[in-house]
Amino acid sequence: FTSAIVNNDVLIAFLVALALVLLVKLVQDMQRTKVRRGEFFRSAALLVVCCALAALTKLSGLGLYVLVFIVLSAVAWHAKKIREFTFCFLLLAFSFALFSGWWYARNWMLYGDVTGLNAMLEIMGRREPGFGVADLAPEVEGIRWSYWALFGQTNLVANEWLYHAFDL
Repeated sequence: FTSAIVNNDVLIAFLVALALVLLVKLVQDMQRTKVRRGEFFRSAALLVVCCALAALTKLSGLGLYVLVFIVLSAVAWHAKKIREFTFCFLLLAFSFALFSGWWYARNWMLYGDVTGLNAMLEIMGRREPGFGVADLAPEVEGIRWSYWALFGQTNLVANEWLYHAFDL
């Protein structure tokens, strides 16, 4: 149901999955004693474009940069491929600036916040201070429903027996 509506969830899932496949390929390339330059460049370029587009698609896409940086750092250190790591790092920085950096710069200029979250929270509302684990109890049923089957703008609930079947 969610994938049939216009949103950014499906795109971020695709971009992250593709980036993970490309990251595995890049790691395999870096572990070879002889790196094929053209193949390595292609994989690295596609990976950084996926990272940049993921960062533009959804804020959580920024986490992909962190993961790629950590994995490539570890592999480069172990395989002593500092040149390849430097190339990937520069490509990551360049792709972020080119494809998605403008969005975060725009947020900073408009809202004084790179993420734009404060502006969204002003519209959507904030929780009262002091929200804790005990306050989650009333939310549990809604979370359960939305995990298994909740459609529309949370207004189409399935039959209760279905939720119990899914729980099992």
